[in-house]
Amino acid sequence: DDVLLIGYVGNMTAQKRPGTFVDAAAILSMKLSGSTHFLMYGDDRGGQLNEVRSRAAASGISGQVHFMGYRSPIEPHIAALDVLLAPGVGDGFGRTLVEAMMVGTPVVASASGGHLEVIQDGVTGVLIPGDSAAALASAAQALLLDGVARQSMVARAQRYARETFGVTRHAEAVMSV
Repeated sequence: DDVLLIGYVGNMTAQKRPGTFVDAAAILSMKLSGSTHFLMYGDDRGGQLNEVRSRAAASGISGQVHFMGYRSPIEPHIAALDVLLAPGVGDGFGRTLVEAMMVGTPVVASASGGHLEVIQDGVTGVLIPGDSAAALASAAQALLLDGVARQSMVARAQRYARETFGVTRHAEAVMSV
């Protein structure tokens, strides 16, 4: 209970911005009290892993950043996070964001691409300008420090995700075609 887990779920590609996540992690490690760990799930499909490791080391947080690799199913891992950060720019539909919303993990994501289809800013998650580690860290910190606002957002996000992206809604959409 006294450890914060902040996560990144996505392959290590330039588009997913794992370096931005690590930069935000460095900011958060200085601003948050207590033990904070940053879990990065995904494969090194874009050759970013060495750069991301170097960034973590240069920031002095390599002991707090854990490279978890690809995991399936991912939902139990997402559910264990205190917040999911999605710094990617130009992504397609954000399935990981929907999974986080369904399991009750708050989301902070770049206001870009498919994230805009999934997150209603300030209602079901928080959208920040792309490529801004400072904005990513600030939004995550605000959510982590305000438990009432976070839980309210999580409840709205779960309801919205089930109604909009859940199995029943998907089956109804397919049946209508």
